[in-house]
Amino acid sequence: MDAEQYRRRARRYLIRARQMLNPVNRATMIDMAVIWMRMAEWAKPENRWPINRILKYEAFQPEHISVMGNVFEDVLRTIGLVDRQDLLAEKVAKKVIELAQTGDCDYLRLRELTLSAFGGNPN
Repeated sequence: MDAEQYRRRARRYLIRARQMLNPVNRATMIDMAVIWMRMAEWAKPENRWPINRILKYEAFQPEHISVMGNVFEDVLRTIGLVDRQDLLAEKVAKKVIELAQTGDCDYLRLRELTLSAFGGNPN
């Protein structure tokens, strides 16, 4: 599904919420709408990968962001993680950013340090 389809589902739940007389049922419909809206946000291309969601709030040079994205993808591929929405993928993204915040954005060094943090073999 794309972001717009998720938003449509959220709207349907909000419409149903207005029709509910029981406050508990109304709250449940609103909660469901919130979940679908959150999924719509995650479905946006710029938010699809955990590293992009996190990087929105960090100040890095564009060339560093590119290196960090490549390291992130390479580390996930090396440790065999396919699902980018997995919690471990987010942890990898945070580790790459944490290591890059030290000012060192050398691809090989960043990759090696990230892999070693997750018990992977850098070679």
